Amino acid sequence: MKNVYRLIRDGIVQVILGFETFNQRTEALGEFELLNTVRDQPKFVTVSGKANIVVHELASIDVP
Repeated sequence: MKNVYRLIRDGIVQVILGFETFNQRTEALGEFELLNTVRDQPKFVTVSGKANIVVHELASIDVP
């Protein structure tokens, strides 16, 4: 079963950024952490460089 997961991860490596050393990290550490651009390198193309959050009021819906 372990070899099946390795094959699946080998396929993932080919399509997802940040998986290049996934098998090695998983086998060495027994765990993994994926690249998360929002968490690790937050960049927002705004004047302030921060996220712009907009809140919209939602209409009330009566459910019978």
